[in-house]
Amino acid sequence: MGTSKGYIAPTQGEWSKAKRAVTKMINGSISDELPSVIRKYATAVSSDSAFANEFSNAVANLLGISKSIRVNGLNNTLVEYDKAYLIGKSAKEIWDELFDEYSSGGSTKEEALANDALSNAINRLNIETIDDLVNCDQEILLKELLASFAYILFAFIYEEQINKKKTPQQAYYIMKEIERYIRSIIFMDVDISQLRDSDFINISNSNVVKNVVENAYNTMKYYYGGVE
Repeated sequence: MGTSKGYIAPTQGEWSKAKRAVTKMINGSISDELPSVIRKYATAVSSDSAFANEFSNAVANLLGISKSIRVNGLNNTLVEYDKAYLIGKSAKEIWDELFDEYSSGGSTKEEALANDALSNAINRLNIETIDDLVNCDQEILLKELLASFAYILFAFIYEEQINKKKTPQQAYYIMKEIERYIRSIIFMDVDISQLRDSDFINISNSNVVKNVVENAYNTMKYYYGGVE
């Protein structure tokens, strides 16, 4: 998604530095400037938690449901979440209902971005039923969610700026390179293995997810690798 129509991208503090970095990339070399763009973007997000907080809450809801089903069973979880009327429904019907209920409402830009990230991640992982969610490796799911959010937020803020200065083909190429670069950092350099035996048990606590999101953006903020 590009910048929302009528939305004024942030320009204060660290955001101004990120915008200048994007402008420099547009006017220069993508391969040379992209690492700096992502570092400054990550720094700006770290200084302004509104977007990340809403995403963290949505992820905590999603992973909390998955964790509860694995630990307590589907029927007990449905009762716990006041969804006993779904008992006996198909796995897809249950998934559709729970995703709609416990993802963010979408009434604000922060909620809409969180929903876009969740939807993108579950589509990439071919999650179509509640069984797919429960059987999905939780570390892979969490990294996919992080990568989707980091890219979608960047596109929301800066894609229109890029589109104004580049042809559609050039803009498409730049955005794909940005997506590839962000995904590479998240999947290759963000370490969440320490959560395997501890925090994944309590993943429904949004503070746990916030710490993971903060770790992901800190990794991007201090990453000095080149474009491979």
